[in-house]
Amino acid sequence: MSDTLVCEDAHLDRAVVVKSLKSGVDPKRLVDELAALSAIRSKHVVQIYDVIREKSGTVIAVVEEYLDGPEVDGQPPPKNAKKAMELLYPIACGISDIHAHGRVHRDIKPANMKRDDESCLKIFDFGLAKISVPGGATKNLYFSPGYTPPEAFNKNASGEHVFTTALDVFAFGATALFLLAGKLPKGFSDIPPTLGGTEADFKTLPQKLPDPIAEMLNACIAAERGDRPAMHDVKDLLGRHLLFDRHRANFVLNGKESVLDASKRSAKFSFGTEGVLAVSYDGIAFRVTEVSGAVHINNMPVDVGFELPGACVIVLGVGRVRGIITVSLSHPEVSL
Repeated sequence: MSDTLVCEDAHLDRAVVVKSLKSGVDPKRLVDELAALSAIRSKHVVQIYDVIREKSGTVIAVVEEYLDGPEVDGQPPPKNAKKAMELLYPIACGISDIHAHGRVHRDIKPANMKRDDESCLKIFDFGLAKISVPGGATKNLYFSPGYTPPEAFNKNASGEHVFTTALDVFAFGATALFLLAGKLPKGFSDIPPTLGGTEADFKTLPQKLPDPIAEMLNACIAAERGDRPAMHDVKDLLGRHLLFDRHRANFVLNGKESVLDASKRSAKFSFGTEGVLAVSYDGIAFRVTEVSGAVHINNMPVDVGFELPGACVIVLGVGRVRGIITVSLSHPEVSL
């Protein structure tokens, strides 16, 4: 819909991208992109700097951040699971941020991602972006073969194509499959796409992804949009696995501190025979592995398998004589 030029901002001495509308294109499409970008604050989404208007006030061009780093499209597949998750995590963060701002990108694919000169991956090309509202729809379906889910090709009673954030989730899954496998299954480019098969199974990829990650990515390319996860859940799961063995939990009982981390993975706490609790760290989370007697966490009874939240109070026993454990968990950030 636009011509793109790399220009120099003489005022701030920086390279920028100027996108100007092609002849015959409705200016509203550029305004839609402007509205989408101006609303989103994310380190993984390209920034908008300015707009250019005609004397009438009509927007005819947008000035955006210039990404001077390597292309994401065409890069060799990552060699192992860690490298694969490091590649997918910023993409998931960017899409999650887009959805958090009430937008659907509608054209997620490797060709619409690039790194800046500090190697930060960013998503661009918001020409199809729309506000995410119940029943969001469009008369004209613009799509990228291979990255568009089956439901996008259906029309409702009004002859419109309905879209939701699940459209971006599928496109993320297809993007992940392309980046990790080096190609898309042939059926993905059918109209509508034909899904399934061993080529579309993240568990079979050479990177040997952790099972929870592979299962989540498989869910992203589910045929039914209701079976796909939310992008913030995908982002959170990838982040937790990237922080494997980097968490720390502090437990304080009667003034005595115990620490669980990668060097000490389990501990057992008791207050007489009134309450006994054992906790283990599996590199991802701190979970209850044994409980007997009266044990409550944040006033809720506890079962084996319970995952400790970021901060909590554990009570062992009942009545006036009880053991109180205060717990604090570190929350390291993923830094790529």
